Amino acid sequence: MSVSSNLIFYDTETTGLLKDFSQILQCGSIQTSRSLEILHEQNLGCAPLPWAIPHPMAMVTNKKTNLFHSNVSHYELMRDLNRQWRQWTIDEPAVFITFNGMAYDEELVRRQFYWNLFESYLTNTNGNGRLDILLMMNNVAAFSPDVLNIPLFNGGPGVSLKQADIAEANGIEIGDAHDAIADCKLMISLLEKINAKKPELIDFFLSISTKPGVQAAVQQPGFLGLGEVFRREIFKYPVVPCGSKAPNDLMFFDLSFDPDEVFEMDTQEIYSLV
Repeated sequence: MSVSSNLIFYDTETTGLLKDFSQILQCGSIQTSRSLEILHEQNLGCAPLPWAIPHPMAMVTNKKTNLFHSNVSHYELMRDLNRQWRQWTIDEPAVFITFNGMAYDEELVRRQFYWNLFESYLTNTNGNGRLDILLMMNNVAAFSPDVLNIPLFNGGPGVSLKQADIAEANGIEIGDAHDAIADCKLMISLLEKINAKKPELIDFFLSISTKPGVQAAVQQPGFLGLGEVFRREIFKYPVVPCGSKAPNDLMFFDLSFDPDEVFEMDTQEIYSLV
């Protein structure tokens, strides 16, 4: 499986948590090589839109009230972000790396590119891929606990996958938390820890950052191990593919259960399990 050597870490600071209504106030991006050497940085900030009402707790957390007086508009931020990302990917597709970005940052960026009449799907088209380190950490906690120290939540037995907690448990300086560029550097430091002990783990997750990469991994012989942290408890699932609804949905069978029991079911009974 091919692995991209063009990595773009990014993070956002916003007016709130509602994906459809919150506005990006700051976006930090760092381009690195596969060896995690920093090549370029971009740090953008802008004023709130006239109709954007920042949530008080968001301002307490990210401390971006200084941007209220910025002369940079939201359109200019999104234009410059789009322009920079296109420039960084013009010669080689990139993997865009976030922490919990698939649930939040990616959705914000897509929506706000759209608001400003830019192509929404820049991060997963033209060969580009996406990697969410939080999802990666679910699997690290389940299958590779020797690679990183996974912190306990309030002394255990549950675990914490909060980025700052993982960093602290592994001796990484947190720095200016809730600043977009600082959070990008924190992500890089976490991957450096993994890269020093098990670089093939990062290579694997980079290889499945695109749909073709996932399809190639699924078609490999044997079974896959899926790791999940749910309600602070670690779960492990040995699975094999058993069907698909092209192009986006894959179905897996959990080998923790006896497949012979499923073979004896009729179609309606199988549907009830899906």
